[in-house]
Amino acid sequence: MADFDRLIKIRAPVKQVFDETQIGGGRFLNNIKNSLNGLQYGLNIPADQIKIVSAMHGPANMLNFDDYIWEKYQIGEWLKVDDPLTG
Repeated sequence: MADFDRLIKIRAPVKQVFDETQIGGGRFLNNIKNSLNGLQYGLNIPADQIKIVSAMHGPANMLNFDDYIWEKYQIGEWLKVDDPLTG
């Protein structure tokens, strides 16, 4: 909760949250990149005045897990997700 509290108290003129549930081959990152580029280069807002957060849940939350969690809870097997390099 302390980390969340610090995050919401960051002073920045522009704050944006993306609610992500699907990985979609990483396409959700394009929306975030396009927003950042539009704010920075289109509206001339300095990057240090822009705070963007991706709130990932559902399948997209898998991107937050490290190898330890994948192995401990066998997430790949449970969700039938294969690593393209190792199968």
